[in-house]
Amino acid sequence: MSEGLSTRQLARRAARDRQKRVQAVIASGLSLEPSERELLDLTAAVAEALARDGDAGAVRRAAKLAHQLNDNSLRRSPFPGTLACRAGCAYCCHANRVAVTAPEAFLLAASVTARAKSGAIPRFREAAARVAGLDENARIASRLPCPLLEDGRCTVYDARPITCRQTTSVKVEMCIDEFEGRNLDKGVEGSPQHAVHSGHAQMLLLAGLAANGFPVVRYELGAAVLRVLDSPDAERRWLDGEGIFDGLEPIGGDERAIAIARLLARRAGWGAA
Repeated sequence: MSEGLSTRQLARRAARDRQKRVQAVIASGLSLEPSERELLDLTAAVAEALARDGDAGAVRRAAKLAHQLNDNSLRRSPFPGTLACRAGCAYCCHANRVAVTAPEAFLLAASVTARAKSGAIPRFREAAARVAGLDENARIASRLPCPLLEDGRCTVYDARPITCRQTTSVKVEMCIDEFEGRNLDKGVEGSPQHAVHSGHAQMLLLAGLAANGFPVVRYELGAAVLRVLDSPDAERRWLDGEGIFDGLEPIGGDERAIAIARLLARRAGWGAA
């Protein structure tokens, strides 16, 4: 046994060492090809934040950790080209069905609640109700704005979900075409770097969910945030295992990311995965 330390002391030392590594990685950001050690350390950090015996505020901190990692990784390995994205350009904030994880839904709900005195909650409810239940084609035809959009700007920009952080474009004409429902088969050319870094951050949030036995899914932004706003003490109840989001239709397309997330959770030593 190293230096005569007990098993408990060794475990505490290992936890402290990992915490230092996590803080260093978050501060510097991940490369486009992170090491397995970095991913496992970060998975454990997110999993601990979402542990059922944690405090409710840790759920939001887990989302913030993933968002901070995403943003710092972009500073480390940025897109070398020029993006057309500018403040006030909000074509992508209309019609699209934005997918959020449970921690992001809690963070967004807290951000909306923080603006309650300005009437943010009833405005959000009204806007979310307009798109509720619409399929993809109906959403595109509606051109309705995101419930968080006001005067062409995101009202909770710092808390915006990973889906929004990865959405970029190199030509505004492509965004206009998508907004108008034209050339939808061509898609919008964006930044590969944003996609990769956001993919890592997303996967870590999913891994934290898997590690603690929560549903490893994402939900439509409006419906998920409304569910939190309508559920008193939602974070605490969710951590205690209550199905706050039961009945909401999960957004698919994450099968590969979910599989990797479950693997990361197991490799990080979390048996619930």
